Amino acid sequence: MAVRDRDPLRKIEENIEEHVTSSTVSLHADYRQADGRIYVIKYLPAKRLGSFLASGKRLYASDVPGFTWGDGIYAAPLSSPLTTMMFGRIGVVGRIEPRRVYDATRSTGRDLYQTWIRFQWQWYNLLTTTIHSNLANRYLRNAFRTRFRLDCVVFRPDQFCPGYVGPNSDAWFAVTHWTDGRVAAGLSTSVIDAEWCVVGCEEFFGDQKNLVFDAVLGPAFRGARLSRGQLQTVTPGLSNAILDRYRRRRTDPAESVLVVTF
Repeated sequence: MAVRDRDPLRKIEENIEEHVTSSTVSLHADYRQADGRIYVIKYLPAKRLGSFLASGKRLYASDVPGFTWGDGIYAAPLSSPLTTMMFGRIGVVGRIEPRRVYDATRSTGRDLYQTWIRFQWQWYNLLTTTIHSNLANRYLRNAFRTRFRLDCVVFRPDQFCPGYVGPNSDAWFAVTHWTDGRVAAGLSTSVIDAEWCVVGCEEFFGDQKNLVFDAVLGPAFRGARLSRGQLQTVTPGLSNAILDRYRRRRTDPAESVLVVTF
């Protein structure tokens, strides 16, 4: 009986493995640059620049319980250079080399995860019937990523800023920091060769829960607009300009940073 009871979980996990394989292929196909590398950008509050530089230019994998996919470094592909700018003025660029990826932008990935966590019944009960939902969510998301050795989860934005975030087109990354084979928090080298190379000029204000942000200058001042839920920017070449400045600063740290003005 015990073996039969576990058969549904075994099938779910087989389906998850298949999804990991296809997700990994898709991420490498969609986000690799001409040099064969995958670049990401993360915006930091200005007050954190000093600690980033003092750490040897390592980014911090956060352990905030409410984060979408658990502990990790949250960043965006460089192909969407503005989508997370509301989180800070300092743009740090680096590259990632994920071997196992989970695509949660599609309903298939979300459905598989939601089915899997129902088999973790103790934590699922805490999630659904107690005040400890944030704790349970963090545990389940980390446990899932540990179980399937996920280096990166790709998901749609769940915080928004008109003119900057394309809710149905942008992708955000949760990049895993590993410690002893487990998803963990702390200073990380999962984003490789991280370099401060961008300063944003916009000012943002969030609502009480930081679900929706408003830009003070806004898209009208920088020539971008939202159309049918997708961000359409007329700042061509910004990703290439940032990548060029990143490479120059990697070669010569005295090279100036790029100030993104609109």
